[in-house]
Amino acid sequence: IMFVGDVAFTQKDYGPGKSNHDLTTIVTIQWDSNGNGVADGGDSPVGQATVTVELCHPGSGQCWDWIPLSTSGAGTANFILKRAPTGNYDFTVNGVSHGTYLWESSLDLDNPSSYSLN
Repeated sequence: IMFVGDVAFTQKDYGPGKSNHDLTTIVTIQWDSNGNGVADGGDSPVGQATVTVELCHPGSGQCWDWIPLSTSGAGTANFILKRAPTGNYDFTVNGVSHGTYLWESSLDLDNPSSYSLN
């Protein structure tokens, strides 16, 4: 079984007065490689998993859905929103698929997640 092992956010500020922002959300997919039925540090990354996500900015009512991305060998997929408006964000992984592993969303860590871009 596989699960969302981590959701991390980074922001890049640039332009005059650093008033422009790119928001990157990094999703890590792992599988229960130690077979204990628990999401923990002993689990390995899943490469070539297809990840579907949604990012919403409640302050503006905008939501963004990306074309599903495949994870790297490190189990990560990066979703980038260029020129992101400041404010709070809600991020949800809506789907994970793989040729070998099944997604068990009840094991997900950090899903859904939130971030405040200032």
